[in-house]
Amino acid sequence: MPLSALIDDLAQSSVVYIGEKHASRDYQAVQRTVVQALVERNMDIVIVVEWLPMEAQPVVEQWVDGQLSEKQFVKKVQWAARWGFPFSTYAPLFRYAQTHRIPIVAANAPQGLARRLGRVGLCGLNAEEKKQLTGLDSGNDRHRKYFHTMMLHTAHHAPKHGEAPHHQPAPVERCKGEPAHWLYRYYKAQLLRDESMAMQVQRSMRSDRIVVVLAGTGHIEYGLGIPGRVHSSDPRPRRIIVPVRDELPHRHGVMPPGFGKLADFVWTLKRDR
Repeated sequence: MPLSALIDDLAQSSVVYIGEKHASRDYQAVQRTVVQALVERNMDIVIVVEWLPMEAQPVVEQWVDGQLSEKQFVKKVQWAARWGFPFSTYAPLFRYAQTHRIPIVAANAPQGLARRLGRVGLCGLNAEEKKQLTGLDSGNDRHRKYFHTMMLHTAHHAPKHGEAPHHQPAPVERCKGEPAHWLYRYYKAQLLRDESMAMQVQRSMRSDRIVVVLAGTGHIEYGLGIPGRVHSSDPRPRRIIVPVRDELPHRHGVMPPGFGKLADFVWTLKRDR
C-alpha cells in the first residue's frame, strides 16, 4: 500500500508499534520513515524506545533539548554499556528527534536487571534488585507459548539439551520449586522488559498525541508483549508494524498457522544495507 495510506491509518491510532532487528539499518530506516511521515502530517508524537533503561531519561531529555553534542550524549548516556549495538545505526533518529524537539522516552527495565534475572533466577537477586522488579505476570498463555517456541527454535545450538544457549551462563542459585530449565529464567527476564516498557508507554499516552514505540519484534509480534499489556488496561486504537525480509511473515512456520495475526502491517525489506 502507498505510504500515504499507511499514515492515514496510523494517524487514527493512539499507539504505533514498530518492530526491529537490533542494529539493522533497514529496520531502523522503517522506523525513521514512519516517524518523519507522522511529523510531516503535523501529528504530535512521542517516541518510546527499548534501547535505554528508564534511569537514562534525564540524559535523553538533555539531548532532545540540544544541551549535549552527539559525542557528549553517547558518553553520558553510557550507550556502549547500556545497549551495546553501534550508535551510528540509531543516530539518524536521535538527530531527527533533536532537530524537531520530539520527546524520547527511555523505557527498558533498570540497567542489567533483566539480564541478571535471566542468569541467576529470582533467588539469585539481592534485596535491592528484588525491589526493582515488576509484577512479572506470566498469566498470558499465548505469550508464554510464543516466547517458548521462538526461544527453543533459536536455541537448538545450545551445548546440551536443556542448557542455556552458550551466550548465557548457568544460574548460580535457584529458588526452591523453581523450574531448573533455563527457559523459565529467560521468560521472567522477558516479562520484566515487557512490563517495564508497557508502563512507560502508558505513562506517555495522551488523547492529543501518538506514542510511537520502537522495540525488538519479539516484544510486539502477534500483539503480545508490550501491546498486550498496554491494551489490556487501555483499549484505545493501536497499530503494529513488523518489518520482515523477503520471506513469508510467519516465522518460517515456527509458529502454528492458526496462532493469530502477526501484525497489522508487514513491511517487506529487500536487503540489509
